[in-house]
Amino acid sequence: MIISMPFLLLTFLVYLLLPERNLHRRALMSYVFTLLAAYITLVTIQLYSGQFPDTTCHVLGYLIIFFFLVSFFWMNVMCVDMWLAFSGMRTFLSKKTAERKRFIIYCFYAWGMPIIHVIIVFCINQYGNTAAGYHPQIGVKRCFLGEGMPTFYYFYLPMAILIGINITLFVLTTVRIQKIKRETSMLKQTDSRRHTYEDDKQKFNLYLKLMFAMGINWITELVSWAVDFAFSNTPTFVWYITDFTNAMYGLLIFLIFVAKKKIWRSLKKKFVWIIYAKKVSTGGNNEHSSNIRLT
Repeated sequence: MIISMPFLLLTFLVYLLLPERNLHRRALMSYVFTLLAAYITLVTIQLYSGQFPDTTCHVLGYLIIFFFLVSFFWMNVMCVDMWLAFSGMRTFLSKKTAERKRFIIYCFYAWGMPIIHVIIVFCINQYGNTAAGYHPQIGVKRCFLGEGMPTFYYFYLPMAILIGINITLFVLTTVRIQKIKRETSMLKQTDSRRHTYEDDKQKFNLYLKLMFAMGINWITELVSWAVDFAFSNTPTFVWYITDFTNAMYGLLIFLIFVAKKKIWRSLKKKFVWIIYAKKVSTGGNNEHSSNIRLT
């Protein structure tokens, strides 16, 4: 997980510096940022376990649930947006103003749903029956959900549901793409429509790679939890596999979204423009200074 963090940070910074910041890039930045925040919070708890006051311990536990869940909802947002693009329901939202409105709606959804979830967990943890199997047990033995079913109910289950929805959306989108390919009318469309289609298809391929990497990562995480829950002595290799997938996930995101010629060309273009603007500004100032001295 610590290995993933620098690559997540680099991915976020690169997209922050890119000149064009469309909805696709904003959603990806939100996903990477919240995943990085979740990793930082989790690593902090793991490194300094038992050293936090009770209040801080509880807050960190809720933050882990919140940031991980927000990252999953942003992944869901990207899947929904791709499905809307190929289903034809997004054509009326192609303008930038409409795209901003859509992003605001996505923000309310991706941040609002986890907030509601955390509030529910908080209320059950504070006022629920502590002896019940559904009690979250945050802060009882560790600064996170209790081991066993509480972790499943309030952490893995919501994420598994979102992964299932995302897989369904990817299947539906794939079917739609194949249908569009078979339609001969597609060849008669204008260049701008074909260009939009190709752009959306490229984004879909990127999201598919991201979804595959995330699926492998969280399937191993869920399997390791299930093995640990079922057996008293969990085989060491299970944790090695989980640690490896966690370590490689940030690198995979970096390779999928940053290690591309198009991204580097955009960065190069931006920095060349900045250098040129500075030279023009400096030249103008020097000319102005020389004029002052001459007078």
